[in-house]
Amino acid sequence: WRREFSRDAVKLTGDIKYYSWTSDRGTVLQRGFCPTCGNPIFVVPADPAFCVVYAPSLDDPTMYRPEDQRFARSAQPWDKFDQTIPCYERGPSSSG
Repeated sequence: WRREFSRDAVKLTGDIKYYSWTSDRGTVLQRGFCPTCGNPIFVVPADPAFCVVYAPSLDDPTMYRPEDQRFARSAQPWDKFDQTIPCYERGPSSSG
């Protein structure tokens, strides 16, 4: 899962490689990943005031719990959703 943070609240250390891609909405986003192992670390959306951090890249991922599930439409058939939190086909602004 991922967690949104104010960009000022995130301290990144070490080497990070980036690549850009265009979202379903047509927005260009930057993904940061580890150049050694390829693990995703974070995403910087069009609004650079915040970033989306992948939980495994946090120093202590147990401090945060998922608040919702996004982009369920692209989930794999074997992926099970937590029925106790909201689930969105796309993002929170989408229906369902």
